[in-house]
Amino acid sequence: MKKILLISAALLCMQQTYGQTEHAIPIDECYKIGSATCSPLQTAPCSGVMTFQQTDPKWKVSMHHSEVSDNNAPDQNTIDAIKQQKLNIKFNSRNNSATDNNSAHRSEQINSITTNLYAGLQPVFQGSCPQDNVMAVSNAGLICSTINSDVAIYNPTQNYVQDEGFFSFANRPNLSNVLCDPWSMYDPVADRFMFVFIVCTAQSAGDSVIIAFSQTNNPAGAWNVYTISGDPLSNGDWMDYPKAGFSNNELFVTGNLFNGGNQQYDQAVCFQIDKNKGYAGQPITYLTWTGIAGSPFTLIPATYGQQGNYGPGIYMVSTGASSGSTIGLYQITNDQYHSPALNSFSVNTQSYAVAGPAAQLGWRTYGSLNNDDCRVKNAFYLNGIIHFVYNRDLTGNSGWNAIAYNRLNVSTRKDSMFLFSEPGVDDCYPAVASYSNNPADETVVISYVQGDSTKYPLSKLVACAPNGTFSSPVVLKNGAGTVQNCLQNGMNRWGDYSGCQRQYNSCDVWTSTSYGAANGYWNTWLQQIAPQSPGSCIPLNVDEAPPVQLTPLTISPNPVSTDFFHLEFTAPDNGFVKVAVYDMTGKMVKDLYNGYIWKGENNFSFNKGALATGTYILSINGNPGDKLATAKFEVIH
Repeated sequence: MKKILLISAALLCMQQTYGQTEHAIPIDECYKIGSATCSPLQTAPCSGVMTFQQTDPKWKVSMHHSEVSDNNAPDQNTIDAIKQQKLNIKFNSRNNSATDNNSAHRSEQINSITTNLYAGLQPVFQGSCPQDNVMAVSNAGLICSTINSDVAIYNPTQNYVQDEGFFSFANRPNLSNVLCDPWSMYDPVADRFMFVFIVCTAQSAGDSVIIAFSQTNNPAGAWNVYTISGDPLSNGDWMDYPKAGFSNNELFVTGNLFNGGNQQYDQAVCFQIDKNKGYAGQPITYLTWTGIAGSPFTLIPATYGQQGNYGPGIYMVSTGASSGSTIGLYQITNDQYHSPALNSFSVNTQSYAVAGPAAQLGWRTYGSLNNDDCRVKNAFYLNGIIHFVYNRDLTGNSGWNAIAYNRLNVSTRKDSMFLFSEPGVDDCYPAVASYSNNPADETVVISYVQGDSTKYPLSKLVACAPNGTFSSPVVLKNGAGTVQNCLQNGMNRWGDYSGCQRQYNSCDVWTSTSYGAANGYWNTWLQQIAPQSPGSCIPLNVDEAPPVQLTPLTISPNPVSTDFFHLEFTAPDNGFVKVAVYDMTGKMVKDLYNGYIWKGENNFSFNKGALATGTYILSINGNPGDKLATAKFEVIH
């Protein structure tokens, strides 16, 4: 195991570990652009139980069929032409492009990311094109890691337990042996795992979505298996690129439907499934959503980002594959038994466009790396914000791939995009996870893979602070060879996605990424990112960080006679604080704010109409027991 330690010399971190059920915020339907068609309630029986067939895992037996799979967008030919043009632009003007375009966004509040001296987890996963890395980790530290088309299990001490191909694991002779596109998840409230993959036939006959629920909290044990048709409208479609997320009571599986005759994109689909029946091995009930307004391509459900869940229903996001200036925001408004709707909204954002393929050492001989397109790769929801990531052209026409990290406020329908890039290289296939114990703290870590014409393909990690500034990146795994056995149309398949998964009852994050192996294929690397001190996220470096002190508080006017209370103060560093109002007996009246403050001047306000006439104490605290400042004020009406 290799741990990455995030060290901060200036951030304060609230030490509580929150676990909660958050109620989904309704999005104002006055702004919706449409809705979707809902099927009648449907049922699928439990088709059996999956167990690992290998009784002696030390052999690590795995059978692979070397095949480069497709992953097409609605306008794939146009996207491929644009990408080729941008590849030429990028490397014909390399000297002009190789500048640190992101240097202005570097963060001083996350000083460094350092590693200790532990070994990493290297599964036997090799040869798949692409790898489709994803993983889930339980509160007990059990790991379920999947790629095309293997699943491996590790115990809490990171020792290998099981490894098996999908076909053998599923143990369903009637299934096609072409099984792909895995997506694994851990539900921290139910303490169970979920696993989704599809039958990759590229035709409607036999096309199926396979959904499995672990019977216990041990992923090496038995799983209840269900099968749903990949042709839900019985019109000759087949399903590709499944994604999944879950709420309090339900699992949501999305996918892209293609016509089995002409292989053209038809539409996105979403299955809304009773997950609790899946855990129990009972017949599952589900709804099928089609005809989704806005014609999205690749819907990404946003699961809750920390310990807990939210609901009812779920939020989903989507972007244009080739380019765009809007984000598709979608909300399923209720559980399947309470007349839900699927509403679509369009949110303005910065313009984005697909970049060119990435390079690797020897790319002119062995092929470039396919950077895919601008579809959303990964998302989570927390405290009213959907956090999501994808790769895009840095400037719109530079050819270089940058990471777009977005925060979308579901109440205001406002999106903030933060771009991360590195000079002269391509950063692709990002995945994002919360890195705090406080839902109000927007700090995240992002794993990604990188193409560089002077190096073998590698993977990296970067942190982003609440104000949108990034740390310096750190290498997760350096490449060991040039990828040359995954060629398709002059490009080596890469991605299609990476894994970045929170261990929900701690601040630890696990990543699953690809790197170039010495044999010319891809290999997988699992890595743990851990805080410096147990029980804290973005922890205080006690050896270097001075105590944070605030200047005397200025409340104006005082007594507060205007509609709003105004407070000004100066902080010497960035950090996190809790602001609360108490009455003169010491009783808390209102917990006003748990969040970020900035170095320098800060202005804080709230509506004083919520307080009765009287005298109050305003308190600003950092870590528990660390009182930074107090001030007495009066309210008159």
